[in-house]
Amino acid sequence: MKQRLFTLSLLLLVALGCKLGSTTAQNGPAAENSGAEINPVTTTAEPEATPKPAPQANAVCPDPAKPCHHKQKHFDDWELSFKMPAKLPVNTAIKSAPFYAVIMKTFPMGEDCDGGEFIEAAEADRKREQAAQPGRKAFASYECPNMGAVNYDFPGRFDAKNENIVIGNFIAIYAGTTKAEGEIQLRSLSSKYPQAQLKQMTALYELIEQ
Repeated sequence: MKQRLFTLSLLLLVALGCKLGSTTAQNGPAAENSGAEINPVTTTAEPEATPKPAPQANAVCPDPAKPCHHKQKHFDDWELSFKMPAKLPVNTAIKSAPFYAVIMKTFPMGEDCDGGEFIEAAEADRKREQAAQPGRKAFASYECPNMGAVNYDFPGRFDAKNENIVIGNFIAIYAGTTKAEGEIQLRSLSSKYPQAQLKQMTALYELIEQ
C-alpha cells in the first residue's frame, strides 16, 4: 500500500513539473521581448525657411507696374513713388527708406523746362530707358516749377557748403536696397552711360500749404 501511494505521488510531481515547464516556455519569449529596449524612429527635421523681412512702412515702390498711391499725392510718371502715412502732415517733409539708384545722365542747371514740369529731352531719355528695363523704375528729377514734386537727397547733390545744388536735373534708375545690388546695376549700365554714378538716396515729399 505504501508502495502504491509513493508511486501516485511521484506521478503527480512529474505531471506538475511538465505543466510548469510548458508555461515557462510559452511566456519566455514574451518576457524577453517586453524587456527589450525599443529604439525610437528618428526623423530629420527640415530646416525652417528664413522669413523675409517685412517691407518698411516708408519703402519705395520700384516696380513700374505696381506704383504706390496716396490720396493726398499724385505721383507723376517720372517720380519714384514710396509709401507714406495715411494722413500727411502739412509743411513737413516725409522721407522714404534709403535705397540705391544709378544716376545715368545729368542735365545742366537752368535747362529749359519745355514740358512745363519736366525737360522734354530728358523725359524722352527716361522713357527709353524705362522701356529697356521694365522691371525697375526709371525716374527723374527736374528743377522745374513744381511745388508738389518728389525730391531726392543723396551725397553730392549739393556743394560742400550745402548751399547750391550741383546735381539738379537727372535721370536715374532704381538699383536695389544694398550697395552690392547697386554695383551690379552700375556695371550693367557703365558702357552705355560712362558717367553713371551709384548713389544711396532717400526720396522726399512735402505737402505744402501756405
